[in-house]
Order: sequence, then structure tokens, then C-alpha cells
Amino acid sequence: MFKKILSFFTLTVISVAVFAQDVKVSGKVSDNKGDAMSGASVVVKGTNLGVKTSADGSYTITIPSINIPAVLQYRSVGVDVTEFVVDGLSAEVSNDVSLGATQKFLNEVVVSASKKSEKILNAPASISVISAAKMTQNTPLSVIDNVKSLAAVDVMPTGLVSNNVNVRGFNGIFSGSLLYLVDNRIASVPSLKVNAFNLIPTSNSDLRSMEILRGPASALYGPNAANGALAIYTKNPLDMENRMEVTVGMTTGFRSEGDDATIKNTNGTSYTRLADNSLDNRAILMPELRIAGKISDRLGVRLSGSYMKASDYEWYDSREPNGNTVRFGNQSGGTPWASDGSAPATFNRDFGIKKINGDARVDWRPTDDVEFSFHGGYANNTNIELTGLGAAQAKDWTSTYFQTQMKVQRLWIQYFINTTNSGNTYLIPENSSNNQFTYLKETSNMQGLQLQSSSDFFSKKLGLVYGIDVFSTRPSGNVYGRFNGKSNINQYGFYAQGDYKFNKQFSFVAASRLDYQDAINEWMFSPRAALIYKPKEDQTLRLTYNRAFTSPSALNFYLDINNGSSPFNANGNIRAYGNTTGFNYNRDASGNLYYRNDLNGSSMMLNNPATLTTITGILNQLAASNPGLAAIPSAQRAGVVSAIYAGNIQTPINITTFGTAYGSALAAGQNQIAALTSAISASKLNASTITDLSAVQSTVTQTAEIGYKGNINKKLFIGLDLYYTRIDNFVSPLTSASYAVMPDIAQLAKNVAATSAISASYPALI
Repeated sequence: MFKKILSFFTLTVISVAVFAQDVKVSGKVSDNKGDAMSGASVVVKGTNLGVKTSADGSYTITIPSINIPAVLQYRSVGVDVTEFVVDGLSAEVSNDVSLGATQKFLNEVVVSASKKSEKILNAPASISVISAAKMTQNTPLSVIDNVKSLAAVDVMPTGLVSNNVNVRGFNGIFSGSLLYLVDNRIASVPSLKVNAFNLIPTSNSDLRSMEILRGPASALYGPNAANGALAIYTKNPLDMENRMEVTVGMTTGFRSEGDDATIKNTNGTSYTRLADNSLDNRAILMPELRIAGKISDRLGVRLSGSYMKASDYEWYDSREPNGNTVRFGNQSGGTPWASDGSAPATFNRDFGIKKINGDARVDWRPTDDVEFSFHGGYANNTNIELTGLGAAQAKDWTSTYFQTQMKVQRLWIQYFINTTNSGNTYLIPENSSNNQFTYLKETSNMQGLQLQSSSDFFSKKLGLVYGIDVFSTRPSGNVYGRFNGKSNINQYGFYAQGDYKFNKQFSFVAASRLDYQDAINEWMFSPRAALIYKPKEDQTLRLTYNRAFTSPSALNFYLDINNGSSPFNANGNIRAYGNTTGFNYNRDASGNLYYRNDLNGSSMMLNNPATLTTITGILNQLAASNPGLAAIPSAQRAGVVSAIYAGNIQTPINITTFGTAYGSALAAGQNQIAALTSAISASKLNASTITDLSAVQSTVTQTAEIGYKGNINKKLFIGLDLYYTRIDNFVSPLTSASYAVMPDIAQLAKNVAATSAISASYPALI
């Protein structure tokens, strides 16, 4: 069935109906003072078509129909490039441009909102643009440093160069509901779906622009765009005015001083760890080099690279074995930890940061309407990263990618592959009595094949964008345990979006996307609708609805790694485990739950806890100080416990039954038995409330939004977004679960100790 669907959409994409005409654009270019700018460049973006302005700043350029819709770029030395969209609705267009003036914002061109070029005011979403000129005003250690000041963007630093970023949503470790794109390539770590920005090979000097798309975007992008997209675009060497550009940069400085820390290790010892506040340790060094050139007007190349050396902020977790003698080892196939044979060593956190990356790009434009682009990059990183399993020491974690794109008129095709290798990365154990360190082996790749095209109908009143996406993820490594080699994930997506212009004031956007994921045989539907009203040329009011989804990662599906031992039972192996099929508690033929007693490793039926050592121990100690309970034989004390739990774990004890057997002796302790019964019952859940866990599913996000953006008196720009979001099937972090019901012993002890009738008799529980 997929082959038929794929063939149908491929034919649809390739068979593009285009109704276009040549468009003549004329106007004047002036500076922000209103003076004419002579010699400014007016260029059709992505082509060699261009003119220069005359002495009075005027220009005229004719854009062939084959290049419509087009983006005109207005350039002059010392000012930002201004872009203007020519949609082809009219054969002649007049456009006066003031370079450097506030009006420039209104003509900014974005592509992430609709996967095509359009004015930012016409985009059916809340979106911000960061130009290359703005980025050069910063001294970023990471590309994320450029977006920290944007509205509705939540940046949570986890180190000097590591950040978790989200838009309009929950932030946290491994937050992946923000889609991260570099030149239209999904740039997250392949199987983990982690936006590890320090593993991106792209250098700061390569960046042309950044776009932040707020709100769901799955209708066009598919999975993992539930909260929006961060799209980065790099410089095309063919768009340079010069034949060659060489950029040498150096970012340097000193981070703030660290604080001394008193550490209590897992072996019980305490010591003060002095922070290294020397200038050498706090220094940051990051040189960059970029070389770009045009071999001809049709062929351009770019090479870039950077290196970074720094030391992160010093922070210690008292649960970790800092200063202890530790051993390193591996696990595989779901087996417990095994030493790698290396000699024991003293562990201390390594706060050193090292990153080296390189990136290359070749662009070939054989004709004005055909372009090929080839990209490749490599990054190697060492630093401390936070994960859902605790801190991890990343050592020589490498990331590589290859990407190729082809544009033929309106047809766009892309293939990319992202690979990762965790190197000698290891998890830092928490509260590990045996100080065993596990190497985290992760060697995965993700491949993507995407086709997209567009058409115009009804005299260009209706514009369509449609395409196909195919993504395959191949996870590999010891983090997948017994699932290693059996954890492949394939996803297929088909989408289309229509933009209909009723008139100059009103337009309507509708989109629909269908995705299939084979890991859990799941189909997802992502619709989108937007009504846009422009009361003036520089103001826009929009009403939108989006349904988006975030598909689970390979770890959500297939994680299988040893994460320690039970604190009560050394033979109890605690594992972090994926949830592809759901989780079922153990039950007998009648549906009764099994109860797990970790004090002695035994299993029993929940309604027959005769060997529950904690409760019988309480009774025995109470008997030592109470004549009434002391008269009850030890075997009968266990029967008291069974009666408490008989049938339902909250059923109260029938004291009369035991009063008949023991008479006045039992009556003397009746108040304490009743108090104990109440305390035990308050400590337990109703067995009927314990249900099995469902298999993990995609998180669905629905958002209704009202937005406004525009210029007020040509001096003040306002953007306002009011939205309501509903999230279903939220995928939580790691959750504790066992095949048998586990008691909360600490809560039981508190309840028993807090019961006034018996607290004096059992002070050891307090």
C-alpha cells in the first residue's frame, strides 16, 4: 500500500501545473535618512539576475515567469540585506525600499512558517527572525546564545555550552518537542531526538539567519514540531558579492568564579572540594576560520571550522562517588554490568570542555532555475551532559552528517544522513555502593528523503505546497540492551497546504498531513487552519488552529540498561526500560496482584501477606510492652495481619473474632490493635486502583491562537499572541514500576509512629 501511495504522491509532486507571467519590478532605493542610494544591488535571490540602482536610486528589473514566486534582495555596503517577495499576482510591481529603516522589518522574508518564501507579516504563525548582522553583534559560545532574548523562548542552561531549549512548552532534560533544522535538515541526535546544539558542526561565521517558529508545526514538518521549530540557514557562497571571503574569528573571555563545595560521598566521607578559580582554568578560547569562494558564477565552495577549549562551572552531586575508587565496565544484551578489565581509578568530575568541528559545502547552479547543494560536517565534543539517568561524562562524542539538495524550478528534493558515536562516554552513578561506571555506547543514524513542490491556480489566488517525507532511524548500542538490532523505526509523511487570497485584506490557509510510524503501528493526522486579516499593509491579525504531535524516541521505545540494584535486595536488578508494548503487573488466575517484599526477597499474594515481616515485627515489639498483645501467640499475630488485609487491603480487622479466643487478655490491647489497623490501612492503596500501564504513544498537542503583529506609527512594532494549548498522551520521564506491587515502607512507618495509641510503644519507627 505504501508503494502505491508513494508513487501517487511522487507523480503529483513532479507533475506541477504552473501558471505564471513575467513580472517587472521598479522603484527607488534610499537610506534611512531618505537620501537616494546609488549603486545598490537588486538581485533575484538564488539566481544571477540583478541590476544596480542609478544615480537617483531608481531601478527596474524583470523577473522571468520561471522564477516566480521570487525574492528580491536589496544590498548595499554597511547595511542589512532587505528582501521583498514577488508573488506574481500583478505583471508590474512598484516597491520603494529604505535600507536600514524600520520599514525593513515588514519586508523580512521567512520560509519556516509555510516552507516557502513569504513576508513575515503574511506568515500564518508567530515567528521571529535573527539576521546575520544581529548575530555578529553577539559573542555566542553556542548558536542558542542568539535566541535567549526572544519572547516565548525558554532556554535552560545546563552548562557553559549546553542548553535545553523549548518554545511555549515544558522544558527539561532531553526536551525534544522543538524541531531543530539546519538548512532544512533535522539536526537532532538521531535516535535520542535530543537537540544537542554543541554537537552541530556549523560554525557561527556560517550563519545567514535564524527563524523561531512558535506554536505547532506538524502539518508541514511532521513529528517533533509540537511546540514549533528553530530553523537555521547558512550562507550560500553563490550569493556572495565578492569572489572570495576569508573570515577569521576569535571568541575569548573568562567565566565567573566557582564556589567551594563540601561533598559527602556515597562511602560516607566528607571533604571540601576547592574550586579551581585560576585564570587558566576559567579561560575560554574559541577560534574560527571560514573560507568561501566562487570558482565561477555557477560553482561555489565553502569550508569552515572552529575549536573550543574551556572549563565548565564546577558543581558536585553528593550522591556521586567523587573521590572514591571506581571501576569501569559495560553491559550488553540486557545483562548486568561487567568490568572491562581496566585498573580501578579515583573518580572526580571532569569539567573540561573541548569541541572541534568542521563543515563543507558545495553549490552548483548550472542554470538559473536548477541548483544542486552538497553539505557535510563533523563535530567532536567532550563535556558533562545531563540525562534522564543522571549526569553523563561525554568523552569524544562525535556527530557527522551528509546532505544533498536539488532544486528544479519549484521541485525540491533532499536526502540527508545523521550519524552519532558516543565514544568513551559513561554514566556517573548515583548512590552506587559498588562504584561501578557503565560506558554508554550509542552508535545510531537517521536518514531522510524529502520531496516538495508547489503550484498556483486561479490567477495565483490559490497557492499549494505539497510533499512527501520518509525518515528511517537505526538505533544501536548497549543502551538498547536486548533490543539492540531490533529497534529500527520507520516513519512516512504526506502533506499539503493551500493558501487562498480572497483579496488584499483576507486570506485563508489550510493544511493537512498524515504520518505513519511502524514501531507501534500508529497513524497521526495533523490539520492546520488560519484566517489572516490585514487591515493595513503593515498590520496583520490572524486566527489559527493546529494539531501537532511528538513521536516517542528510540529510548522511549527500546531503552534497556542496568541502572543499579535494589536498596533492599542485592539480587534485585533495577533497569531503565522502554515501553513499546505496555507494562502488566503479575496476577494469578483470579486476577489477584502479587506483592513484593523487598526485605526478604519473597513474593506473595497481596491478599495473603502472612510473611510481611515489617508488620509482624511491629506486633512483636508492641507485645513486649503490652500484656494484651503479649498473650497472643506469635503465630496468631500473623493472623491478625492477614485479617487486616483479607479480601481488600483496606478491610478493617474484626476484633471480635480474636476477642472470643482470648477474652480479657485481648481486650487489654484492643485499642492498640485498632490503632495499628488504622495506621496500616492508611498506608496502603486500594488494589483495584492499580492498573497496568499502556504502551507509549505520540504526544498530541492542539492549539487555538489569536495573533497580532504590526507597526504603530512607523516607530513601534508590536507582536501579541494569545493561545490555548491542550496536550494528550504526555510522555513522562522515567517512572518506577515493578511486576509485583511494592509497599511504601517509609510511609507505613510514619503512619504507625504517628498513631498516638502506640507511638510510645514503638519509638524506633519515628
